[in-house]
Amino acid sequence: MKLSQLKDLFSNNIVIGVLRKSIEKEVIDYVTLLKKKGSSVPIYITEDATLKVSGSDIALLCKAYLDGGIEENHVYYIMDVLTLAEHVDFDNEELFDLVAGLTDPEINGDLTPEIAMQVINQIHLLNDE
Repeated sequence: MKLSQLKDLFSNNIVIGVLRKSIEKEVIDYVTLLKKKGSSVPIYITEDATLKVSGSDIALLCKAYLDGGIEENHVYYIMDVLTLAEHVDFDNEELFDLVAGLTDPEINGDLTPEIAMQVINQIHLLNDE
């Protein structure tokens, strides 16, 4: 995944369907390896941009999941990219923690609509502080 693709999504230069299509093969590989116990799961990151991730960016991804624009596996993969990339910075540590909680489902549990809504609500609370 290219960081520039996420930057374009967060800047409203592309829609979620374009991003989904561009990472579909990576996500399929990711899911296949997640199912194998003890396997290492490669995350393909092309750091062709620098990203400053805000709460509204993460809320956008959660809303895309809730609306059916992306599936939970896309969310896991994108969140892994965000937490592992060197050229990604978060507005604050609490936001990073929220994102980290949406990575690997074997560690963090499955993403559900309820959890996505909780994340959106927590982002609203962070923005109110």
